[in-house]
Amino acid sequence: MYDNGDILLFALSAWRQTSWRQFKQCFDELERKSAGTADYAPTETATSHRWRALHELSAMGHIDLEFEPGNIQVHIAPPVLAALPGLGSPKAVLCGARSPNFMEELRAESQSAGVEALVESQSAASPYAPTRVELRAGDAAWIKSVADNVGAGYVETTPARLLAQVSISLPEYRQKLSWSSDRELNWHCEDFDTERLQFSAPSETRPDQRLSRYRNPRTTVWHYRLWQSNQSAEVDLDWGRYAILAATGQRVLQYAPENRDALVPLGAPLPTLLARAFGLCRGCCPTIAEEVQSNPRGRYLRFNSVPPSVFNNVAAKLDQAIRHTK
Repeated sequence: MYDNGDILLFALSAWRQTSWRQFKQCFDELERKSAGTADYAPTETATSHRWRALHELSAMGHIDLEFEPGNIQVHIAPPVLAALPGLGSPKAVLCGARSPNFMEELRAESQSAGVEALVESQSAASPYAPTRVELRAGDAAWIKSVADNVGAGYVETTPARLLAQVSISLPEYRQKLSWSSDRELNWHCEDFDTERLQFSAPSETRPDQRLSRYRNPRTTVWHYRLWQSNQSAEVDLDWGRYAILAATGQRVLQYAPENRDALVPLGAPLPTLLARAFGLCRGCCPTIAEEVQSNPRGRYLRFNSVPPSVFNNVAAKLDQAIRHTK
């Protein structure tokens, strides 16, 4: 019996590439058929449900998102067994495209090769998280043999560590921005509140450094601009949030060294590659950490089994000093 997350990933795998409109239709049909079973907060909207599913699939290495003018393309990654960090026997988690037939073939090949296959439902963590598949073996060559036999790739160099190292840093991102002295747009505008981690109506006295968003009155698409004094630059939303957080001295990432949990506020999601670095430390869907009550207010995403070195690299990339939880 497959969960909604599996069915969604099967559909994306069959399409290989799909538009936002087609993804929305598929997602909404699944949501309609399972009405009342999704474990979402009362404040979440249909749009936030869809984006949460996409962000989770991206963090687990299943999809990539391509932003085009007026549209979003969802690309499914090819099937890959990605090595997990940690000591002991080699472990790898399944990422990317899959189908029911592929899943059965992977189980059969694993059993034939003497490789342990752990198959875990993630529906308790998120309604649209696909089943987690982890392979364990006494030798990495055995996992590679399974990957070869099912037509999947095998990445033996731990992707979580690699992504945390090769992603650009916030200073490098800022250097690529094109700053201008153009006047502010006369579109509907909101400013990012670095304390509450959400956009709201501008205050009477606006700070010299701020992140603002403007809604195109024709397309209703939001445009994001980072301001410093009288200059501004168009930015990616995720990088823009961390740019203004760093500029105003806000430290929002948290780490629990006793159980290696990395905590990321829902109001400030990580840029894509850095979120994937956390997600591929265990290859499972992040969960909502309701008990985190420290400033800034709001709920956090909990990524499990994140080694200190990976967390430190990600925090350094974003100019975020480490905050430890109790």
